[in-house]
Amino acid sequence: MKVDPFLPPLEREGAADFVRKYFYAVEKLSRLTLSTLSLEGLLENFVDLLTDLLQVEQVAVMLMDPVTDKLTMKAWRGYPLDEARKYCLMTGEGIAGRVFLQKEPYMVSRDDPSLLQCEQPSHVPNEPDAALYIPLVVGHESRGIITLGSIKQQRLFASVEVNAASALAGYMALAMENTRLNNEISGLDLGLLKSLAMAIDARDNYTRMHSMRVTRYAVMIGVHMGMSQENIELLRRGALLHDIGKIGIRDDILLKPGELTKKEWDEIRKHPEIGARILGPEGPLRVIVPMVLHHHERYDGKGYPHGLKGADIPEGARIIAVADAFEAITSDRPYRRAYSLERALREIQQNAGSQFDPVIVRVFMDMFKEYTGDLTPEEYTSE
Repeated sequence: MKVDPFLPPLEREGAADFVRKYFYAVEKLSRLTLSTLSLEGLLENFVDLLTDLLQVEQVAVMLMDPVTDKLTMKAWRGYPLDEARKYCLMTGEGIAGRVFLQKEPYMVSRDDPSLLQCEQPSHVPNEPDAALYIPLVVGHESRGIITLGSIKQQRLFASVEVNAASALAGYMALAMENTRLNNEISGLDLGLLKSLAMAIDARDNYTRMHSMRVTRYAVMIGVHMGMSQENIELLRRGALLHDIGKIGIRDDILLKPGELTKKEWDEIRKHPEIGARILGPEGPLRVIVPMVLHHHERYDGKGYPHGLKGADIPEGARIIAVADAFEAITSDRPYRRAYSLERALREIQQNAGSQFDPVIVRVFMDMFKEYTGDLTPEEYTSE
């Protein structure tokens, strides 16, 4: 829709506040475009931004399901749950379906029919009753519809509001496309990352499957801490690749059966920084770099590479530190036999507050009480 020049302008006293909120929304959506939020998380943020910016009581985002070829509600404000679930329509059906096909905003006015398009689409019961319909378009392809309205009497939107909503819809469409591509990459990543982790571990018979077991423990801790599914998936990838930097450590040091010299230990301690450089500051794996870089930090600040302390250490790295240490001491090494489960748990608990985050240790201990029962350490660490 080309915005009619006679649409009502914003009230002068509200214009400054609107501009401020608009640029805040643009800035936040720009950040969301680069984030690893799930599609659901993106949409929830988006409807909140629109509700605040346009001061509407009802906002809904309907997305096209490519399998059923239907538009369904994915995020909303101002609709009861049972009502929101019933909204489902085919492309071309109702106002929303027509706007989806035409890829142009459409505003409904029951008070001033002269503002309607000549060929008026009809509202249908299975779509939200709204005043403004904005398409979500990526490139030349429609992905969905945004509807905005009021619970009682629908109002007209000023031209600047229509333009602002359309611009934000453009940002949102880009964020959705970024999320889709990241999901495709992530789906491919996990299998590749597991293979890479196993290849790293295979250099040493004593550490074979180490990263897989560390990942299992870390994910279990994350679940018991109540982490979101999104953060658990990031933790899974961080744990799988926590030792990727060991690619850069010479075999004569990494596989040495005897005690390491100080110089050799200094080389080993470089692997977190090597890993961070391998993963790099850009790309889909950049978000796990802090976990890889800091998984050997200590809670008391005496770890490496940066001597971070307490909550300054990323949470994922603090979790991996516990999982990594537990896996190491319950596995055979050339210079010692594996600890018994009881001794290993005692070792972890004794280092709470010094080497490890005490809160994570408490979760870890509770987790073992729930899961292990009479399980022996050999059974628990076997694949």
